[in-house]
Amino acid sequence: MDTRLLVALAAAFGLGAAVILAGSFHPAGRARARELWTLYLYEILVVALVVVPALAGGAIFLAALLALLWRGQYELAKLFGLRPFDAAGVAAMLLGAPMLAFGAFGRIDLVCYAAVAAAAALALYAAFRAVPRRRLAVALASLVYPGLLLALLGALRATPDGAGWVILVYFAAELQDAFALLFGKLLGRHRVLPRLSPGKTWEGLAFGLAFGGVGGVLLARLLLHLPYTAAILPVALMLVGGLAGDVLASAIKRARGEKDFAALVPALGGALDIYDALLVAAPLVLAYRLAG
Repeated sequence: MDTRLLVALAAAFGLGAAVILAGSFHPAGRARARELWTLYLYEILVVALVVVPALAGGAIFLAALLALLWRGQYELAKLFGLRPFDAAGVAAMLLGAPMLAFGAFGRIDLVCYAAVAAAAALALYAAFRAVPRRRLAVALASLVYPGLLLALLGALRATPDGAGWVILVYFAAELQDAFALLFGKLLGRHRVLPRLSPGKTWEGLAFGLAFGGVGGVLLARLLLHLPYTAAILPVALMLVGGLAGDVLASAIKRARGEKDFAALVPALGGALDIYDALLVAAPLVLAYRLAG
């Protein structure tokens, strides 16, 4: 699978680079093309941070999930003007870790029990320590977003051919997002959600869905040997989940009057900006696989 994945990566990034290069020849697109080149270079790093741990599996993948959990909880606290590493924040980080561990080993039943136990323990701690309601609400929310969603991502990795599925989910959602951004910057005129997500355009959305759908089906065939017709439904779920994750992250930020979470990667924002699509798409695909 490694060689096929490298070929798919090269093809995806080569296609994106060709589109940016073509746009740079037009006088009106040169400034945008320079901006997109910077984003594209950072995108390579973002891809590696998902693909390498997913291929490695085991403790390496669990460590990556924990890093995303703790970074995501940090970004939520910062977004709401709270101290990330106060007692309630640290408690949420510690209580979220067992969920991810159970998920990484495929124990979804224990993930659910751990989530309920973590929420109860955090609420009990808050009652005894008189933690402000706002701080408790954010800490509890972080056990679900990103905590529970990351645990379900780990559970998807633990299924048969899990590495291929995680990589497929990531690339389908990422292709959609990348090409929606690319064509939205180059051709976008009509806004989809002007108040919630001003940067999204119908033109970008159409190209993003087209490239994400076609690319996802081809990758499903390449990585998992799925028949093309059998790949359509799961890839559609990936795209819908990716869009939902993007809109959810935008809604949380706009509620606080912010454009991005605390920046992790320059020009791309925080971890919850970068992996917002994956956080919702992966649990949807896990549900599809368990139902099948």
